[in-house]
Amino acid sequence: MDETLEIYKIDSTIKYWFIRSDGGQNFETYLENDFIAIGWNDITLHDLTQIPAEQAKQKIANVYNLPLDQRSNRNSVTRIYNKLHNFVNLKKGDIFFIPSENSSRLAFGEILTNHVEVSENVIGNCSHYKRRAVKWLTDALPITSLDPTFFKIRKPWHAISEISTDYQYYIDSIIHDLYQKEDSTHFVLRVTQQNEINLVGLSKALTNLVDIMRLVNEQLSLGENIDESTIRINLQSPGLFNIKFSGSALALAACLLGATGCKEKQTPQVQQQIDNIYTQNKQHIDSSKQEIVGMGINL
Repeated sequence: MDETLEIYKIDSTIKYWFIRSDGGQNFETYLENDFIAIGWNDITLHDLTQIPAEQAKQKIANVYNLPLDQRSNRNSVTRIYNKLHNFVNLKKGDIFFIPSENSSRLAFGEILTNHVEVSENVIGNCSHYKRRAVKWLTDALPITSLDPTFFKIRKPWHAISEISTDYQYYIDSIIHDLYQKEDSTHFVLRVTQQNEINLVGLSKALTNLVDIMRLVNEQLSLGENIDESTIRINLQSPGLFNIKFSGSALALAACLLGATGCKEKQTPQVQQQIDNIYTQNKQHIDSSKQEIVGMGINL
């Protein structure tokens, strides 16, 4: 294709974070007011951005009575400084999630700006001064509805912890249905049914998707190797499939199936290509979609 299909593109340079909500005390406040915050109010933004790190650590030691001649105190001071430093240096576009009380629910969001707001106004249960404006990408999701991996990555006890690349895939799959990251397109199929999944029906649903990819590949003369498609399954019913492909056929197939992650406004050329393929193959595409949805899979 000469034109680019409009789907969500994830910047590979963004970072992913786990940020606590004071034992869940501020969980609802954060969700309702579109911000997150961190404590240690006596350590100012100026301390964290305008003076040398060692000087800031000395202030932390003085304020919180942690004499630096003791090794345990030096470690505590360094941990506090690192948490505050990470929070202040969150970047626009960084992705994070927060846990509720007992980590029974998780909510995923995005940092909106590079600006740190400082306010002494109490909002809800939150009296922390240093705050970041955020956009929530999900509601509060029961952790039992997510992949078991989230039981592992909720464990860091730090106020803010960076999530390693090993786990970023799981977060991407929660917040996006169709996206491009680095050189690959990802199409996430979500199985919502609680019952056991019929193996024959599941196989047919996935075969239908591959058939539509082949159809797109042929009719648009893309010259892509559909056999290179891969799938990653995280499925406990409910669960998800994350299908990955380096070409355009997967994204176009997802759009033909009506995936919510396919942006409505395409360039005229791309939209015409999608419309033409659908018109010429309406019965096949509609029946494929019906079989996929019939498996309890959300598109």
